Parts: sequence; structure tokens; C-alpha cells
Amino acid sequence: MLDEPRAPAVPGAVLDEDTLRPCPFCGGRAAVERHPWMEDAIRITCGNPACPITPVTEPLLACYATELRAAWNGRHEGPFALLHPASP
Repeated sequence: MLDEPRAPAVPGAVLDEDTLRPCPFCGGRAAVERHPWMEDAIRITCGNPACPITPVTEPLLACYATELRAAWNGRHEGPFALLHPASP
């Protein structure tokens, strides 16, 4: 299941997926995606299709990418926090 392709990055998004912490539930890589109903909005979700929780942020306009990154990276430490410590 982990071999499935990740969702494509949002073209023109100012959010670099490499600056996002992994999923707190499964340790999977975070993915930036367009919100399906809001034209200029993006959200962050777990990119692992096998994730049992699949967390997702509230959608925000792409111009608020810094706030969106802070919301994803600043969440409560999950069970994989020791495996994937936050960057200094």
C-alpha cells in the first residue's frame, strides 16, 4: 500500500512539502493538495493512503501557506514524534 503514488503537488503553491513534519499517526509524508471545492485554497493531509486516521488541515488560501505550515507542524506530538523529531 505504501507503494501507491502520492498526490501531485499543487502547481504554483508556495509551500514546500519538505518543510512539513510527517503524519503524527502513521509517520507518512505530508502532502499539499488543492481543496476540492475552494478554487484558490490548499490544505495539508497525510500522503499515506494506508493511514488509519488521515489527518487534514482546514483549507486556507494559498497566500496563507506559512500559517498552514505552522498549523500542521505545530500540532500535538503524535506517537511517531520520537522517530521523526522536529527540526530545530
